[in-house]
Amino acid sequence: MIALRTYQAAQATNWTKVQSTLATQVLALTRHYEQTYGVPTGTNRFAQHFPEAKAVADQIERQMVPLSSVLTNVPHTADAKVTVEKQ
Repeated sequence: MIALRTYQAAQATNWTKVQSTLATQVLALTRHYEQTYGVPTGTNRFAQHFPEAKAVADQIERQMVPLSSVLTNVPHTADAKVTVEKQ
């Protein structure tokens, strides 16, 4: 679904939306890879480009607004439960 919506945004030349969607993907995929497999090593192209992806992910993450700053009535504890209901 994400790839489809990004493709449609590109077709509509909505470059801001394309960049935003791809930024989220770079962040999510980089963090997932690093947490699952660690930082890649070696001389292959993937290992050579990973530091660039990590730098982009770090930059994107610094620009994000923490969810805790948006949800002001939620206790900031590790065991807090948040339920979203349609009203």
